[in-house]
Amino acid sequence: MQQPMKLWKLGVWMALAGVWIAGCGTGAYRERMQKRLEQLRQGGAGQEELSDPIQIPNKPLEIRLLKAFVTELSPTDGSKHLARRTPPFPLPGLLRTWEAHLDQGGQKMPYYVYVGLVETSQNPQETIRERIHQEWPDAKVEWKDFPDAQQRAWKRCQVLLADLDWVPLDPAGKEAPVQKQTGRMDIFLLQEGNHWIIVACRAPETLASPLRRDDLYRVWLANLRIKS
Repeated sequence: MQQPMKLWKLGVWMALAGVWIAGCGTGAYRERMQKRLEQLRQGGAGQEELSDPIQIPNKPLEIRLLKAFVTELSPTDGSKHLARRTPPFPLPGLLRTWEAHLDQGGQKMPYYVYVGLVETSQNPQETIRERIHQEWPDAKVEWKDFPDAQQRAWKRCQVLLADLDWVPLDPAGKEAPVQKQTGRMDIFLLQEGNHWIIVACRAPETLASPLRRDDLYRVWLANLRIKS
């Protein structure tokens, strides 16, 4: 856990040194320094892969999405397969669901991100473990530290869930027959202020490796925050 912190600090000092060497007046220097520090606090490299900030209505939560997630799902979207796009177990405090696709074997296979929010009085780690084990009693549910690009202390669980339903799209963008595949979920929790932020990413196991990028996860998670 020390290495990411050291690298972040090194990036800050290198950035500040670059501003100093460039030469400028004191006021301009301070302005550029503050701007660069804010960029680094927001995650630095990888920001271009994120959307503009999104404020969840009536909730103190602001997020930026990975740009691949252009489709937000809602209970009124009319899809007969909507239930297959929701989390495979009840996710505490679920607020929003987004869907993206990746080409695979002539079809577009879906993957998802779910965002939730609960108060700190609840225990999402234990709740999630119990709900997973109700359906998959042998699933390994283990929480590990996962600092984001701001070094905030997220908890992460990676779990394999068998026989999940997936609704691919054909080349024309129409829903193809439902497939059953093992899915991998990356679940992230952060206690901030009076809330727990909950983020879950679900993808077919066959897509999990090319989609998972821990460096991008760290940048993305750094841009989810409680707004006062």
